[in-house]
Amino acid sequence: MQRLVVLMLTVLGVMAPDGSIAGDADAKSRAMIDRYVGTWAIAEFLEEPAIRGELRALLGDRLSELENSLSVSGGIEYFGGALAIRGNAPHSGGEQEGIVCVQVWGTNVEVHAALFSKGDVTVYTRQPRYAYLSTCVKDWIALVSTGHAYRLSRPPNVHLESRPREEQTTSSE
Repeated sequence: MQRLVVLMLTVLGVMAPDGSIAGDADAKSRAMIDRYVGTWAIAEFLEEPAIRGELRALLGDRLSELENSLSVSGGIEYFGGALAIRGNAPHSGGEQEGIVCVQVWGTNVEVHAALFSKGDVTVYTRQPRYAYLSTCVKDWIALVSTGHAYRLSRPPNVHLESRPREEQTTSSE
């Protein structure tokens, strides 16, 4: 039955052959988010034509340094309105790190990349002002600039209010 509905919507021009709603500008961005979030398809993600082209244009000969700085990484996240990959060079956590944040709007992508090396952060972007960077990049900058100080320990201005859960009782009605 579901196939029949999809076929009818495709014939009527409401649904595109890829399953997205025709005319929906956000369908491609949602498809990219759905395809990559929570996966380890980092190489495939970075090879997406729009992303790869922007990385080459923004970083030039420093692209290989960024790729090395992402060698040890987690999966692809969705954070601060962007698909994000962050990591560090092998055996260089806290010394050589990198991030790629990709904001996807319809068929347009905005790529921000940053490198942390020798205590300095360099951001590669088309944005002319720091204030215009995505939260994805700015939060990463705060993290690496503090040496990940508060990732494992509580900052002095944070107070923890911990309350145990109430035991749930079951009724024998």
